[in-house]
Amino acid sequence: MNEGVGSTSTIVIIIVFIAIVSAYMAYNVNYTKAFRMKNKIISLYEEYDGECPGSPDQAGTCQNKILTYSRQIGYSSASLNCDTNPLRPDQDVLETRRYAVGYCAYKIQMRNARQSDATVVDEGKDMYYYRILTRIDINVPIIQNVLQLRILNVTGDTKLFEKK
Repeated sequence: MNEGVGSTSTIVIIIVFIAIVSAYMAYNVNYTKAFRMKNKIISLYEEYDGECPGSPDQAGTCQNKILTYSRQIGYSSASLNCDTNPLRPDQDVLETRRYAVGYCAYKIQMRNARQSDATVVDEGKDMYYYRILTRIDINVPIIQNVLQLRILNVTGDTKLFEKK
């Protein structure tokens, strides 16, 4: 009888270990997809000088390239809500867009001059940048819908663009 309890607890430990490793691998793979998608979107916004609101049905547009790339890497995030997301910027948001690919683009106005690294922003010019938000797609309803954990989001900012 003693040996039966020992083998049961060993099997439980092995199953729990496999479940933890599998969950970590699933999170890691989805995080990598969201991170790569965010980087691609930022680079395309910078390539198109912030003018990336084209519809995906137009060939050769920025959005078409984003859609193609998302299909290549297998990225999708259906549960993304741009308006209630905890990483949504609080102020100076000119525009909020959610795209079918599964990312949010917040157009943020720069109000004050500031210096960062090697660039100085001129106070007289109207400048803006985009905050791109992608989401790690893990379908656990309680975690995803109720808790709105920040660790399931990936954000990044573009360079500054001058208003035309």
